[in-house]
Amino acid sequence: MNLEDELSPKRSYVGILEGLGAGLLALLLSVSLARVMTLENFGELSSARGLLWIAEVIASLGMGSLATRIYRAKQSDSNEVRARGLRRVAPLLIILVSTTFFAVLVGLHESIGTQSAVKMLSFVAVVGILPLVCLLTFFTASAAAHGAGVAANAISQWGIRIAFLATLGLFLLQFERPLTVIQAAAAWAIATAVCVLSLWFLVLRVEPKYLHHGGREYEVPSWLKVGLAFALASLGTKVIRSGGVVVLGWFHADTSAAGRLTAAIAIATLLMTATGSLMMIYRPALVGAIERSDLASSKRIFRLWRRSVLLMMLPTYVAMIAFAPSLLEFFGRGYSDAYWALIVCATGNLIFSFLALGIPLYQFTGHETKTVVLMSTLAALCVGGMVILGSLWAETGVALATVVTLNFGAGLVSVLGWRATRSWKVPLTPPSETMRVQSE
Repeated sequence: MNLEDELSPKRSYVGILEGLGAGLLALLLSVSLARVMTLENFGELSSARGLLWIAEVIASLGMGSLATRIYRAKQSDSNEVRARGLRRVAPLLIILVSTTFFAVLVGLHESIGTQSAVKMLSFVAVVGILPLVCLLTFFTASAAAHGAGVAANAISQWGIRIAFLATLGLFLLQFERPLTVIQAAAAWAIATAVCVLSLWFLVLRVEPKYLHHGGREYEVPSWLKVGLAFALASLGTKVIRSGGVVVLGWFHADTSAAGRLTAAIAIATLLMTATGSLMMIYRPALVGAIERSDLASSKRIFRLWRRSVLLMMLPTYVAMIAFAPSLLEFFGRGYSDAYWALIVCATGNLIFSFLALGIPLYQFTGHETKTVVLMSTLAALCVGGMVILGSLWAETGVALATVVTLNFGAGLVSVLGWRATRSWKVPLTPPSETMRVQSE
């Protein structure tokens, strides 16, 4: 499959529509939870899940990004040996590390969580699915690296939400309303387990045959070093994006504000899920171009990315702003106060959609460590901003700190990524020939 086919308008728009559909499902999920839980319980659940998403970045060890690099690298005997080894050992490492990390988090919450609005049983119920969430991320990235990004997105975004809504419906038949945090967490755990199994079967079906037979090489120390570099780089972004509800739940002990912020994020996330789906399609192609130091293909990939974002994301943003009050009313009483938080989140997400592809450009050009330092610094500044602005304007202040830091970081990393491509040699062949790349 050449680059024009892999990133065709049809495939890109299908990916965006799939992401928007998944975002609508996520929105329906959040509305459903808000309707069957109290505002305080919904906020408590959101605060615990915010910490879960941050923990997942570290506990997954960056194995998804590492798998993308190895599976999409130029095919050779040595790389095939490494790929077979990674395929075998990565899931085991993820399970071991994530289980250990969960135990550490429980101990920390027991010792320092006395001021938190998140109760211990709720914390254990929500964060206990950490190993499943980590495996979900790894298998999604593996399937996308093998050319099944659309199918992987369908399972990890559509599938998990449909499974959750179905499980939630069964719980509502069995238990009285309002649901507790533990009951909601149990429904989410069941849905996640179903999707992990589905993704595993998908990977087995689409992965190349050379991964099934032959020698293996286990470069575990090297993999951990590179994978953790990717993970730590993503950690900064995740803290910026998910840290708001954690700050409101732990630092300010305000579960109502956390619930309102979650409602605003759920609506604005329509843009983020669409960006994520598009990224699963574009990122493997970009990584392949970076591995070949192919500047012409990289520029073409970014042009196609901007076109897709402009034609599909901007109209979605306009509609979101126009109907913001009505959308918040779906969540129930007490959520209309999140109006300005929604405006801030939606505007920030639209800007980030244009900048997002610059992050892997800088990461995969050999600047993993610098990305870690940059995003970690910005994350620390963002948390400080959340604490200060959250004390002034609650969820709106936290949202403002989030989008300013996130987009400043994404813009800076994009600039640095293009500067790194200056050392690439411009190929003598025409761009049309340069862009004819073979998918692994």
